[in-house]
Amino acid sequence: MFRLKLIVVALCLSAFSWAQAAADDLAWTSDRAALLFYEAMTALQKNALRPPAPLDEARRAIGAAARGLDEFSAYWPREEYEAFKRAADPSFAGVGMEIWADESGAVICIPKPGGPAQKAGVAYGDRLISVDGKPVAAEAVYAAGAMIRGQAGSTVRLGLLGQGGRRKNVSIIRAKQAFRTVESTREGGAPRLRISSFTNNTPAELAEALGRLGAAKVVVIDLRGNVGGDMFAAMEAAGKLLPVGAPLLTLRQRGGETAYKNVGRPLNLTSRLFVWQDKRTASAAEVFVAALTRNKRATSIGQTSFGKGVAQKIVELSDGSALLVTYAELIPPGGRAYHGHGLRPDRALAPGADASDRAYALATAAAMSAK
Repeated sequence: MFRLKLIVVALCLSAFSWAQAAADDLAWTSDRAALLFYEAMTALQKNALRPPAPLDEARRAIGAAARGLDEFSAYWPREEYEAFKRAADPSFAGVGMEIWADESGAVICIPKPGGPAQKAGVAYGDRLISVDGKPVAAEAVYAAGAMIRGQAGSTVRLGLLGQGGRRKNVSIIRAKQAFRTVESTREGGAPRLRISSFTNNTPAELAEALGRLGAAKVVVIDLRGNVGGDMFAAMEAAGKLLPVGAPLLTLRQRGGETAYKNVGRPLNLTSRLFVWQDKRTASAAEVFVAALTRNKRATSIGQTSFGKGVAQKIVELSDGSALLVTYAELIPPGGRAYHGHGLRPDRALAPGADASDRAYALATAAAMSAK
């Protein structure tokens, strides 16, 4: 199932705090900035040769204000927000792929192994150029996600820019599929658990997968290409590997801080843990990595992560539009924030998420044998 990601849009509906816009303690008319905007719009209406449409101008101003806050805040016009909500309807189907906007503004494809997108020829790291002929831009990545989803059995056409700059077009039949977020393999002699995203099911899937491993001396948890998902699911999953009371995350907001500690029962696991990350490990996945590494429970290997250490919420407006607003900074255990620069691995490795199994075996074997 295609999951909409917060830039990263990596976007999971359960990760958001929904809020209805409410009046401030003071009426908006007492705000100098609002009055100035009203004055300017009135002057334009009275004096411009071709006066602007007030509502259109207001929406453009709101969008500019939201985008000016940070790279993750946004304004969704009513039509776009409605499409976003429709795409989240369980009756809709996806193509087994996640998308996100990277630091360069490119919209990147991350297909699920064995899903319709991968079978149709979409490769990890392909750049999404268009959906059904409509161009895709980074600032409209949520809208692109909504366009890709639709009725099961219908077809969507994706325009892609592959590795090496080769353009390609693929047609994919939308299908309802239940993807596990945790998959287990054993290349290179060490068990590897790949977590593709964090959902409500991930903590239980992780516990089940670890239980099947038995008394493995070493376990690699592979988070390459995991662009996030449900922040609280990531904390719960990390809690399976940490003692009760271990710090997980602190949310730093305008009104103060909220600290989260592990309250769940940890698994009886003595294996040495490695977490494998790359430049597309982001958001909730970074919360998971930081919780384990800052508590000295795991060693990180790979590349520096993406560096998305802030959280967003949706605020609905009276005309049916909505704001996506950054409302908190994510502070990992130890207090060293990583937003904007990422989590550096304890041991650097070159292979990315599309590395071959042999590259995986060689890289992890070298890392695990190091002191």
